[in-house]
Order: sequence, then structure tokens, then C-alpha cells
Amino acid sequence: MSIEEKTIEIFLQMIMKLNDTTFRPLFLNFRQWAFYDLYYEKTKIDPRPRLLTFYKFFGIFLEKFKSIVTNYFSHVLDDTIELLQKEKDDTFCLKSDLWEAIINSIHQNLLYDTEEFWQNSTRFSKMAPVLISHLSFTPRYKVDKYLIPSIAQLAAITVSDEHYKTINTLVLTHMNSDNASVRLAALETQKELYTRVKEEWLVTLPQTIPFILEAMEDQNEKIEYSAQKLIVTIESYLGESLQRFLT
Repeated sequence: MSIEEKTIEIFLQMIMKLNDTTFRPLFLNFRQWAFYDLYYEKTKIDPRPRLLTFYKFFGIFLEKFKSIVTNYFSHVLDDTIELLQKEKDDTFCLKSDLWEAIINSIHQNLLYDTEEFWQNSTRFSKMAPVLISHLSFTPRYKVDKYLIPSIAQLAAITVSDEHYKTINTLVLTHMNSDNASVRLAALETQKELYTRVKEEWLVTLPQTIPFILEAMEDQNEKIEYSAQKLIVTIESYLGESLQRFLT
């Protein structure tokens, strides 16, 4: 166990002895240490090591205390969005381990949200576009392991046709990418969305059909195969053949 991991473990043990009134100010100081002292003050010190420590802790914290601490994400939502947006900026790279820690913290928060934290339209509209945008430039193995499950979980807990349409539209834009890997990631995301949201995701089917048709004619065999698998998944929830919609 590294010094960092041991420190996080001890910190979590200490938190068990504190109530929210006592711990929340401590958490906010930790956040300030990670973000403002380095990231926003524009010092010459690389902010990423502190950010990595913070997000590693935050992911474990969210997993351990689950729905009790869901609303703690409100303290770092805007910071997290800005970090993910800056990944598109060549002057600031998140690096693999920091990106993974950030996405994991988002995923843990989504998994244990029983308070409709992400049902809030303002929070949802901030997170959905930037999270889904990472389908375009994240390495495929990280897309499958971290990103797609997070996107699907966001849909699963934001039970709203309007939110479903937003997510679906954002995912479908990636099926028009010139990059075959991105198109494939979008198809795999669609499959996972059906797996997580199930029959309720069928509301997006009319919008998705034209993209499935294009994918079935894609010159890339992996994409064509993935489209066929998606059709099988859809049919399992539709209860009938999709063929009449594809002709």
C-alpha cells in the first residue's frame, strides 16, 4: 500500500467519527487545497498530483458512504466539468490516472444517487454534454471500462424522456464521426443504454433507427457487427423484430 493510499484509508477512518457539520468544512478545505491553491491560482506548480489525490479519495469516499454523501458532488461539480473540458485543450492534459479517478468519482456518485441529485436539470445539462464528448478522444479501452458505464448510469437515474433525448442525441452525433473507433464506441454506448435503462430507452428508437441503418452499411466490419448486436439487444426489449423499422 502506497503512502497516499494509507493516508486516504486513515482519513476515511477519521471521517467515520465525524458528523456532517464537522466534516463538511474539512472537505471544503481539502477541495480548496486540491483546486484553488494550484489550479486556479495559476502557479507554476503542476496541479495534477494534488487533483489526483483528491479524486482518488473522493471516489472511495462516495463508494463507502453511498447515498449519504451524494450531495457532496455539488461542491466539485463545476470544477469537475472544467477539468473534463480542459482535456480538449492541448495546453492541459489530464493524464490517464487522473482522468480515470475523475470518471470513477462521477460513476460512484451516479451509482448511489437515491436523492434525485442528477434529476436536477441544471446539473444534468452541465454533466451530460461534457461526459459524452469524451467518446471522441478517449482511448477505446478506457471508453469501455470507465466512460460507457458512466453514461449509461446517468441515463438510468435521470428518468425523463427529455433527458433521454438529450443523451441519445449527444451519443448519436458520435456515430457520424470520421473515426471508426468513435463510431464503434457510440454503438457500444447505445447497447449499454438499453442494458441499463431497458424498455424505457425504446422511446429513443425512432431517432436512432437512421443511424443504425447507416451503421449496418458501414465499410468497417466491426461497426457492422456491433450494429447487428445492437439490433438483437433492441429486439429483446421491443418484443418483436426490428426489421419492419429498418426497411
